[in-house]
Amino acid sequence: MFKADPVFQTIESTSPKATEIFLRYFDDEASMEYNEKFVEMSTDTPFKDKSVLKGLEMPILILANPYDFIHPILFSEFYKKNISQVVYFELKSKILDFKKHNFELNTYVNHFIHNVYDELKFIK
Repeated sequence: MFKADPVFQTIESTSPKATEIFLRYFDDEASMEYNEKFVEMSTDTPFKDKSVLKGLEMPILILANPYDFIHPILFSEFYKKNISQVVYFELKSKILDFKKHNFELNTYVNHFIHNVYDELKFIK
C-alpha cells in the first residue's frame, strides 16, 4: 500500500535508506495497534509559510541523517539552503550505530552551544 503511493515513491527515490527504515516500523506489532501516528505524520508541518525561514536571524542547529524517514534528508538540505545562520551536521543513524549516533549528537549539540552561541553572545 505505501509503496504504491506517489509521495512514498518520491521519498524512496530520493532517500531509499529512509523508506527502508520506515518499512521496518511495521515489523513491530505496536505499529499496527497505534497506527494513527502514521496518518498524522503525513500532515504534520512546523509552519505553513516557508518564506518565514528567510527572516530567521538566530543560529539554527540542524542534525540530519539519510536514514530518517520522519525528517527526510532533503528537508534538512532545504532548511540549510533557506536559513542564513545554519550549523549543519549529518549524524550516523542510531539504527546503524547507536553509540556513535549518541556520541555525535552530544558532540554537535555541545559544539553548537559552546561555540556558536557563545561567539554570537546569544546567551549572555
